[in-house]
Formats: sequence, structure tokens, C-alpha cells
Amino acid sequence: NNDRLTITEAGLYLVSASVLFASNGSAAGGRRMAINATVFGDVARDSRIGSAAEIIELAATALVYMNVAGILRVAVEQTTAIAANVQNRSLTATKVAD
Repeated sequence: NNDRLTITEAGLYLVSASVLFASNGSAAGGRRMAINATVFGDVARDSRIGSAAEIIELAATALVYMNVAGILRVAVEQTTAIAANVQNRSLTATKVAD
């Protein structure tokens, strides 16, 4: 699953996520993504207005302390009347300190 990570070692993590929304022929509405961490809720967000012809890329990064078994997720949302399919999403977490 590329939208969720479970932490196996407690520490400070550099967490990054990106999402590509496909163009859908409608510029109306927005595209949003957030990195969500257990206990803390959203730790980073990005959003943009949609595009009728262009792929929309969103990205966010945060430093967050995570405990063992903590879960990181990337959540996506769109507010158009026409579906805005996610073409790709990624979520990474790199431990940078204990």
C-alpha cells in the first residue's frame, strides 16, 4: 500500500509525500493532500486549484517524532463535480534522529 507506513523504530522522521492528479477537463474545484500522523493529525498539507488540461502535482514535507507502531498516511481530496483520478502517490519516511 503506497499511502500508509507503519513505523517500526521510534525517532524523528523526515516525512515526504507527493500526489499526481490527472487532468479531468474541468478546472473547477480544488485538489488537496495531507500527511497525517498518528496522534498529531495533519503534519503537512498542500493544495491547488484544478486544471482542465494539466496534471496537478502536490507535495509536502515535515519533521515529526513517531513512536513504534505509529502510522503515517497521505490523504487526498478533490472538490470537482467530475472525478479527478490520482495517477500516482508516494509517501516516504526517513529516520533522522532518535
